[in-house]
Amino acid sequence: AVDQECHLSVLFGNALKNALEACGKCLEGGMEVPRVFLQAAVIQHALVLRMENSACQKTWKDEGGWHSSRRDGYGTGLSAIEEIAGLYHGSMEIEQKPGTFILKAVLYEEGCL
Repeated sequence: AVDQECHLSVLFGNALKNALEACGKCLEGGMEVPRVFLQAAVIQHALVLRMENSACQKTWKDEGGWHSSRRDGYGTGLSAIEEIAGLYHGSMEIEQKPGTFILKAVLYEEGCL
C-alpha cells in the first residue's frame, strides 16, 4: 500500500506540476486566463485520470524519451507517469490541440486483470 500511495503521489504531483508550469508559460505569453481541469475516478477496478490544461508549447517523444519544455534535453514528469501506468498494467496518452494539452492515464487495480 505504501508503494501504491507513493506512485499515486508521483503520478498526480507530476501531472499537476507540468500543468501549472505550462499555464505559467501561457501567462507569460499573454494568455489572460490559463486553466487546469482534473478528473479522476475509479471505474471498474481502474483509476482513470484526465487532465486538461492550457499549453502554449508542444511536447514530443522520441527514442530517448519525452522532451522537456523547461530546458534542453529530456524531462522526467511524463516519463514517470508513463512508467507508473505501466506498473499497473495501464497506459498513458497525450493529446495536443492548439492552446491545450490533455493527459489521460489508466491504472488497473492489482490482481484485476
